Amino acid sequence: MGRAKSAIGLRAMARDITYIRTQEGFVYLAVVIDLFSRRLVALSLQAFNLPRLGYNLFGQISFSS
Repeated sequence: MGRAKSAIGLRAMARDITYIRTQEGFVYLAVVIDLFSRRLVALSLQAFNLPRLGYNLFGQISFSS
């Protein structure tokens, strides 16, 4: 679980990374979910798994409603 600062204060976020098998191999899906609203706030689909793939998503988060 991570925390991100927004205009309305500190919000709790959860991240997860999973792999999906395709005909060409695997792709890696990383998501960040706002735990209060249970909304998807960021996602990334990559052909390779970086060690910090899930952490890099926190820079994509927009706090507009």
